[in-house]
Amino acid sequence: MSSTLELLDALSHTDVFQGVENTILEQVCSISELIEVTSGTTIFREGESGTDLFVVVAGAVELTTVIQRGEEQRLALLDRGQIFGELACFDELPRSATACAFVDSVVLKVPGPPLRDLITSSPALAAALLKNLVKKVSLRLRDADQEIRSLTAVKRV
Repeated sequence: MSSTLELLDALSHTDVFQGVENTILEQVCSISELIEVTSGTTIFREGESGTDLFVVVAGAVELTTVIQRGEEQRLALLDRGQIFGELACFDELPRSATACAFVDSVVLKVPGPPLRDLITSSPALAAALLKNLVKKVSLRLRDADQEIRSLTAVKRV
C-alpha cells in the first residue's frame, strides 16, 4: 500500500483534502511518511507537543482522552480516509487526545511545518483546507452541542 497512486487516492478521500488537485496532493505525499503501526501502539499521547497531521490509510485508530481518576474515554474510532492530529498541526498546542492503533494499521504522517509551507505557497490548497476544516469543525461543534443537550436532559430527569 505504498504506491503514489494509492496514497493520492487515500488523501483525496479524506474530509480535509477532498477537492484538492492531484498535483498538490503529490506535493503533500512527497513531504509525508507512511508508517505501519501494530495494534495497541501509541502514535501520540494527550498533552504531548506535536505538529504532525495523520491520515488513516489502512486499519483503525482509536482516539481517547483521560477523564475522572485517570479513566480513558473513547472519543472516536477512525478508519481509512479519516485524519487525526489536525488540531495540533494548525494551532501548535499540546495534543488534545491520545491516538493508538486499534488494529494493525498504516498511517500517513504529514509533518506540520512543511504542510504549512505548502499551504502558504498554494492558494488552492489553502482555500480547500480552509473550507474543509471549517466544515469539519462545524460538524464537531454541532455534535458537541447535541451531546451537551443530551447530558442536560438527563440531569433534569
